[in-house]
This record gives sequence, C-alpha cells and structure tokens, in this order.
Amino acid sequence: MKTKTKIKIFGDRLAWKGKYNRIITREFIGINGKRGTWEIVERKAKGVVVIIIPVTKTGDVIFLKHFRIPRNGYVIESPAGLMDKIGESPRAVARRELLEETGYRAQKIIPVARVANNSGLMNEDYQIYLATDCEKVAETTHENAEDIELIFIPLAEVETFFGQQRKISIAAPMYSIPYFLRRAGLIS
Repeated sequence: MKTKTKIKIFGDRLAWKGKYNRIITREFIGINGKRGTWEIVERKAKGVVVIIIPVTKTGDVIFLKHFRIPRNGYVIESPAGLMDKIGESPRAVARRELLEETGYRAQKIIPVARVANNSGLMNEDYQIYLATDCEKVAETTHENAEDIELIFIPLAEVETFFGQQRKISIAAPMYSIPYFLRRAGLIS
C-alpha cells in the first residue's frame, strides 16, 4: 500500500555524533507548505534491532527484568540486540543474544514480524523472532551495562502477566507477544 506523501523531504544534516548513536536533522516542507526541521536519532548499527520471544521446552516464555540506564530503573523486556557485527544476519544476532542474555539455545528461530521502532524519533526497525524449544546450555554473559534478571512465565499466563499493574515499566513491543504466540498456536 504505497501512498504518495504531501510532505517533501529535502535534506539531512549531521547534528551530533556519539560512539553508538547520532542525531540527524531532516529538513522538510510540510502539508501546509511551510519548512520544518525534524530531529532523528540513528543508531550506528549494521541493520535492524533483533527482538527474541524465547519459549522453553517446558512451556515458559523467558522475559528479562533489565536495568536501563536512560530510565534509571528496570524494564520488562525480551532478549534483544543490535546488528553490530559486519556480515551477521538478524537470525544469527537472535541466536547470539538469546545465548548471551539468557544462557538458552533455541531449536528453531522463526521470523514473525518486522516493525517500526518509535517512528516519531528513530528510523530503525525491529525484527522479531520466535525462538522455540529453548533449553539452558550456558551461563549468561552480560555486558558491563546489563543488570538482567530472568523471568519465566508459563505460556497460559502470558496475557495475565501483561495485564497486571506493577511499578516496573514494560517495553512497548512486549504487548504484541501474546498475538505472536497465538498466531504460532502456542496459546489459544
């Protein structure tokens, strides 16, 4: 479904560059004919951000209680990672990040969706994978900025888990997980 936009983009400029991210200002003419500038955050990655929905052989979904420095607090997330190695495929990133962050390995890694991440601020996509028949094979290898606790939720309780009120925020993409589990026939 391709629609011709009434907004005209006519130039990007590097506004700031850090080690992992940069900010681009994009000049445009809006629908009312006036010029505008939009600030876009870009990661210096080689491709998409990969998100993994791991389901163990025993029927639990693995979530992370992950301390996030920008929020100065914990967030409920799924294992995820950046394509930051030249030539590494999104599926290979999914396998690597699942093992590093959880210590689990999946029998199957199935692509389920590619979605926009915070499209009003960033120009990156998430590639979401379902990882099935996961089993513990190693200890986790967290990076310096990763304070992660694993949370195991039985498949039958995933929707209830997301419906509970709690003091810990839940990352927005997590709310789509019941849909993907239902579509895969893992919950009804």
